[in-house]
Amino acid sequence: MQGCTECGGRISSSRVVQSLRDDGLPQVIIEGVILGRCMNCGATEIGYERIGPLFRTISVALAMKEAPLVGAEVRFLRSHLGWATGGEFAAKMGVTRETVSRWEKDRLKMGSCAERLLRLMVVVKSEGGASADDVLRLPSRAGEGPLRLRLKLQRGVWQAVAA
Repeated sequence: MQGCTECGGRISSSRVVQSLRDDGLPQVIIEGVILGRCMNCGATEIGYERIGPLFRTISVALAMKEAPLVGAEVRFLRSHLGWATGGEFAAKMGVTRETVSRWEKDRLKMGSCAERLLRLMVVVKSEGGASADDVLRLPSRAGEGPLRLRLKLQRGVWQAVAA
């Protein structure tokens, strides 16, 4: 990290465990996040190493979870796919913006076809990993709820570890 963005002071850094609470995924825990603290004013900043591969790992884990996606996960995957607005996502999915809004706010469950399509798009974007057959299976109702996930940077590669 460079100097403090608040006062320009010197930053000390340490590694911490952080959840993606601000992204709506408090159950996703990331080990080895860099916490910078200004020695002058006390301001803090969070930094992620290799953020592209990290978010790709999270996205594939979400696409492969057995239970149906919850709203925050749909929103995270939409963002990962590069669609900044619900309107862009709606156009790709062949639904209305209102439908996307309801999905993302947990007011409407995605239909199985829409959910399988979203999962497939995530896996295709991540350049492999799972097969289309794995992704296109129907989610089971067992273990419904948000995915619990813990990630750790090991030898420069983000790995899912036991949650």
